[in-house]
Amino acid sequence: MPASDRTSFDRTSQIRGQHAAVTSCSNVYGVTSATPAAPDVRKHNSAIDSLPTSTDDLLNELKRSPTAQTFCDHHQDESIDLATYLNRSLDRKHLKRIDVIHAAGINETYGYQIFSGSRHPNRDRLICLALALSYTLKETQRLLTFAGTSELYCRINRDAVIIFCIMHHLTPQATNEYLYRLGEATLDSMGD
Repeated sequence: MPASDRTSFDRTSQIRGQHAAVTSCSNVYGVTSATPAAPDVRKHNSAIDSLPTSTDDLLNELKRSPTAQTFCDHHQDESIDLATYLNRSLDRKHLKRIDVIHAAGINETYGYQIFSGSRHPNRDRLICLALALSYTLKETQRLLTFAGTSELYCRINRDAVIIFCIMHHLTPQATNEYLYRLGEATLDSMGD
């Protein structure tokens, strides 16, 4: 074994030995070093969260399905539209539609049309709704996906600012102020 490999091997063994010593000492004093089990990400309380958490999971299931029809039949109920997603969010968060529409800075008639599914908002209006609903970044990305628009992408400066605002639970108005101060187009300047 070359000297450099032997040194690396000796260092790894030393680290493992130290870890074993710490673990055994902590067990002597009644302290367990086991970390709590991570929650099962497939167990969710709400109907929205019962949707598959990753495309990879769906793709793996599709690969295992005997036919495409079997897969589609199994996931038929999981296909929801934008209006359903928004309305389920209202129920889950115990919010009133009118309050969210006002907080998003959207005209009432237009807002009700979005929630009924008769109007399809642009990406900026969706982001305003996500901010008004206090969505997480994951929920916002899912909303944008349901609407058929592009997700937020942190390599785009404007999107990075919006992501920051979502993560810090800012309102649509505060987000617009932040965008304006940084020289980016505000959410309400894009029109419908």
